[in-house]
Amino acid sequence: MPALSKKNRNPYEADEIVRAVRTFAHQEGVVHIGEEFRGGDPVVEANWSAFVPGETLDQELENVFDVLPEPPQHAPEVAVQTIQIPPHRQVRCIVDVSVPVPWAADSPGSRSGTPAPFLRSTLRVGQVLDVASDVVRENPGWFVWPQREVTAGDVERMERLERHNS
Repeated sequence: MPALSKKNRNPYEADEIVRAVRTFAHQEGVVHIGEEFRGGDPVVEANWSAFVPGETLDQELENVFDVLPEPPQHAPEVAVQTIQIPPHRQVRCIVDVSVPVPWAADSPGSRSGTPAPFLRSTLRVGQVLDVASDVVRENPGWFVWPQREVTAGDVERMERLERHNS
């Protein structure tokens, strides 16, 4: 058997008392945190990095939560609108909901009258949709008109509508 280097060798004396700093399993059983052994014990010899000298205070032990890296900060998912919805047709969703996706027109599924299995479309709070979309027509209570500034285009559109209706 090759000789171990000093840094990979049990640093404890055979009669020194050591304590486990974490719970772990080995071939003969389980060592629980805080259990004491002699430095020459076969469990300590095989897993010496899981032990500290017996006189080490609890406050001196390494806290596992202090050595863990910070959790990743995930940016919230953002639905990117691929088509431009004119401002006067925009409505904003006020609920988080998942709705069934309809079958394709004239497909066997659409003729069956049952909802499509496993296919769902998710709406998120703040998502902007066209007021004429099917989901808005079917569930108008899920949407509000977004508050926005009046533009010159809004005034011109209203004037055209009034001229057309008179």
